[in-house]
Amino acid sequence: MRILMPMILAVGCAPVEAEKPVDTVDTITDSDSDTDVIVTTDTSHTGDTGTATLTTYDCTIPWPASQGAHTVSAIASSEDFDITDDGYLVHIEGGNLVARSYLADDSFLIAANVASNAAGTRVLKNGDIAVANVSTGSLVLVDRLTGAKTNLLSRNWPNGIDVDKDDNIYITDFADNGSLTRINAYNPADMEILAQNMYRPNGVVVSPDGNFLYIAANWIDQIWRMEKDVNGDWGGLMIWKELPGVPQSVTTDACGTVYWENWAQVRRMSADRSEEGGVADAGGG
Repeated sequence: MRILMPMILAVGCAPVEAEKPVDTVDTITDSDSDTDVIVTTDTSHTGDTGTATLTTYDCTIPWPASQGAHTVSAIASSEDFDITDDGYLVHIEGGNLVARSYLADDSFLIAANVASNAAGTRVLKNGDIAVANVSTGSLVLVDRLTGAKTNLLSRNWPNGIDVDKDDNIYITDFADNGSLTRINAYNPADMEILAQNMYRPNGVVVSPDGNFLYIAANWIDQIWRMEKDVNGDWGGLMIWKELPGVPQSVTTDACGTVYWENWAQVRRMSADRSEEGGVADAGGG
């Protein structure tokens, strides 16, 4: 199966790396410049703690040219994968949650019998994984070390999730009267419905600075946006972008550029909507 949604960390950003010991994973945005600093702790699936990498991206450089798409087999949908800090693709395969090296023939089992049909997989900052299980209509949290599974939430058709640095999980319910919900992975009582009566929302992403949510409105060909106010509360939905086709999922890079899959093509737009272009199409290798 051809997966067109790009595995993006910083398309159009020039990285410079330096090692620095840290204990957490975080994103630091310099409000006085167009540079984001991404701090990640390099840990392998053996549980060993590595050395953190301090990466600075220059968000002022021009975007690179559109690229051909890469084919990755066994991934169920464009929402159903994420990438760990050590470069593994995490996704559902045959109902099991697995991690697979993108560049080498190396994979391992994280947990068995997680979801026969998934539409959302995201890695939290400590390495645990959240999965949207379409078959059971549930949001599942998987412990990265033990493989233990916890059902956090039930929805009609969970389709698209994202996580933030505070361990919040955002999930869209793909229904005629769909919804967007925020729930804390480790305190499920801390839960709120952010929007209701949404028509077929299909994918959500948190901006790198944590101040915006972008939601793919599948059957009405739009991308919506929500903004966080000074008190940390989410505002109402607004139409951020009218599309010429159906958005299947949405994501961002370290510079805040928004990407969406539009059936046979991946497109992108800068956060201020001043620049738009294609990234990949089905003609790629």
